[in-house]
Amino acid sequence: KLMEAGGSELFNHARVFKLSTLFPLPESLLTKFLLSVDEVLILEETEPYLENQICSIAHRNQIRVRVRGSLDHTISRTGELFRWEIQNALIHLLPQLPLPNSFSQETEQDEWPTIKNHCENCRYDELLDVLERTAEKEGLKSLFVADPGCFVSVANRLTAKYSMGSAVAVADGMVRSKVKGFPIAILGDSGFFHSSIPAICNATHNNRDLMIIVADNRKALASGGQSHPGSSTDTRGREARELNIEEISKACGVDHISTVNLDDEEGKVSDTLIKAYGESGVRLVRVLID
Repeated sequence: KLMEAGGSELFNHARVFKLSTLFPLPESLLTKFLLSVDEVLILEETEPYLENQICSIAHRNQIRVRVRGSLDHTISRTGELFRWEIQNALIHLLPQLPLPNSFSQETEQDEWPTIKNHCENCRYDELLDVLERTAEKEGLKSLFVADPGCFVSVANRLTAKYSMGSAVAVADGMVRSKVKGFPIAILGDSGFFHSSIPAICNATHNNRDLMIIVADNRKALASGGQSHPGSSTDTRGREARELNIEEISKACGVDHISTVNLDDEEGKVSDTLIKAYGESGVRLVRVLID
């Protein structure tokens, strides 16, 4: 963005220090850089972490340099840092700099990246519908506790959604707290492998009465369809060993494990879920979603 806003002539009017790491900062290199300039513009988005660190380095080393950034409102402290904002800052600090391109706030939307909707035609509403219907048949008030990711598309129907791999642990805590309702931990297959296994082990070890639903679409779909340990290929598309969710769950101590496809006859899906509702202890239903 800086090079597009400032052009190749920028190097004839200013020195540019590009950071590849923010923590720990290369303080000795930054000290040498600050000693070579009278004024420095910090380009970073949102909180002025780097700007504060640069000010501290200058103060500790008694370097007289003026630091520009979001703290003095040279650039914005909120949202994305667009090319027009960078260009405005350069015009203010380097009025003699010839600019090859002109960027404006009115054309800001042209800079927005194209975002592919990986959640198009998502079937999680359909899954929650059948979970609600079957729970009601059993006289249960379902409380959906899910992971982020794919379940962001049905966030308005969730009781709780915290972090990747948290659904089992949060639902387990709700069961232990004796909340009114029937907590159901709902996670994806990638969330299962991500960090749900320790929580499943904890639930079985402590003899919890917990229902777990694994919505398995065989990939990390919300973030672009990446593979995971349950996929038959690795991230480069090469053949890989496919780990089995049912076998892992059994090894974690889950006694009641079943698998059903969301495309199966509704009676089969409902019967599988109703049977799981009637079990005690930790039970896991893997729902295949195509």
